[in-house]
Amino acid sequence: MKLIDLARALDAELLVPDSASGGGDVEVEGVAPIQDAIAGQITFLTSGQYARFLADTKASAVILGARSDDCRIPQLLHENPYWAYAKATQLFYVPRPLPTGVSDRAFVSDGVQLGAEVTIHGLAYIDEGARLGDRVVVYPGAYVGRDVVIGDDTVLHANCVVEADSELGRQVIVHAGAVIGGDGFGFAPGREGLAKIVQSGRVSIGDDVEVGPNSTVDRGALADTVIGRGTKIDSQVQIAHNVTIGEDCMLCGMTAIAGSAKLGNRVLIAGHSAVNNNCEIGDNVQAGGMTGLTKHTREAGQYLGVPAMPASDWRKEQVRLRRLPKLERRVRELETALQELLANEESPD
Repeated sequence: MKLIDLARALDAELLVPDSASGGGDVEVEGVAPIQDAIAGQITFLTSGQYARFLADTKASAVILGARSDDCRIPQLLHENPYWAYAKATQLFYVPRPLPTGVSDRAFVSDGVQLGAEVTIHGLAYIDEGARLGDRVVVYPGAYVGRDVVIGDDTVLHANCVVEADSELGRQVIVHAGAVIGGDGFGFAPGREGLAKIVQSGRVSIGDDVEVGPNSTVDRGALADTVIGRGTKIDSQVQIAHNVTIGEDCMLCGMTAIAGSAKLGNRVLIAGHSAVNNNCEIGDNVQAGGMTGLTKHTREAGQYLGVPAMPASDWRKEQVRLRRLPKLERRVRELETALQELLANEESPD
């Protein structure tokens, strides 16, 4: 791809210094880190800690957020260089497999509806009443349950499970080992033990959602569990029954969302974090790693700690905590001095 065509594809402004040969006609074949890139590759710079590599990078061009007068190679200027880098990787490194039809080693039940150019690999199992859209790919060992609906261009990787009645939109990616639509964890304690609450809801997943390896999205108890368009779910994430997640959210690894929690749009939950049951999390909330969102958190901003608090307050609290040992020693010294003073006052002359 020529550099000028790449700039158009990324909606970036192309600046070519006089010293750069080839200009916008330079051929670009890939993307690489700024310190490792070679001729024929583009790179990107989003962090100041890598700025020292800009002067010596051998890349054919660099994606930047603002013009650099010291840069000797062509610049692709974009208001969000990290986003532009992500789009560039899609142009170079995400080939879609060619359709191969239905393997004679796959099991496809009667009454299944298959769209155009569907690929179903060997050992996949498609249950009765399922409907697969155009260009859907189902890899070996994947299971699609009864009456599941899967939108166009969705990919189900090896050994993932989509249980009965679930609905997946267009361009959804479900990675290996993920389980969509398993029973939510619902039990009522009583004298005779734990009575299972039938989980009769569904899972509804919007377009362009990605579910990472070994993650689980439980079906609803009565209402549906809903994942909004564009949301990305990392590996080993647990989403419980009746959860509602908005659009363009990011849930990082080892995150747990308890039952009936509601997340707004563009929520980011970093790794090893948790959202309590029935909590409402507002739009544009960002929770750092190992954060516990134990109550409604509706105001946009960054949160840290358990229980979660605004990040600025948490940082101040951590400073105070680090001072506690010194303060404790000081209090003990003052107590000792006070006791000695009182003892001297009470002793006879």
